[in-house]
Amino acid sequence: MFAKAISNETKMSFIDVKAPELESKYVGDTENNIRNIFSKAREQKPCIIFIDEIDCIVPKVKADIQTYQTKRLASFLTEMDGLEELEDVLIIAATNRIEDIDSAFLRSGRINKKIYIGYPDFAARQKIFELKLRKLPMKSDVDFSILAKNTDQMSGADITCICNNSAMSLARKIILNNSETFVSNKDILDEINNFKGSKFDNIQDSIV
Repeated sequence: MFAKAISNETKMSFIDVKAPELESKYVGDTENNIRNIFSKAREQKPCIIFIDEIDCIVPKVKADIQTYQTKRLASFLTEMDGLEELEDVLIIAATNRIEDIDSAFLRSGRINKKIYIGYPDFAARQKIFELKLRKLPMKSDVDFSILAKNTDQMSGADITCICNNSAMSLARKIILNNSETFVSNKDILDEINNFKGSKFDNIQDSIV
């Protein structure tokens, strides 16, 4: 959302990349995918390349060990360095695990500014719910302040997922009941609790 807002303000082309989708099980394909992204950026300049989950592509590697990860990292850094003379191509990367990123990627000259974006505060969470749910038929008991209070320490993406799940649940009810149905405050709170539960399960799975 942050990178897209910059694109809209500057009127620059926007290339949205999810780093895990660049990876391939076939030898050399990941490097080709990386080159294609940068080639596309050169063609569309002025342009912003936004890469989410960048840690998947540029993880820390041991310099004395040659692996597919070191080749992938070298390929990405080569493409980045090739943009130095192009002032109209901007790279914005996002990660939840900056400690896992190789220092060669983070050094000045490649990544010149680092911005920490924390979880949205109460007012921001309330606004996200208002924006994401505004097109749904809602009961009068829907209270955005209660929803915001119950989503502390959740990201904007988490809240968006909860709202999308609420919309899907509502659609299923409409199909099953074959009548007009409204989403209630309890419906959304249930989705929040379900999301918290699944998130906890995922954390537990990663620990085991």
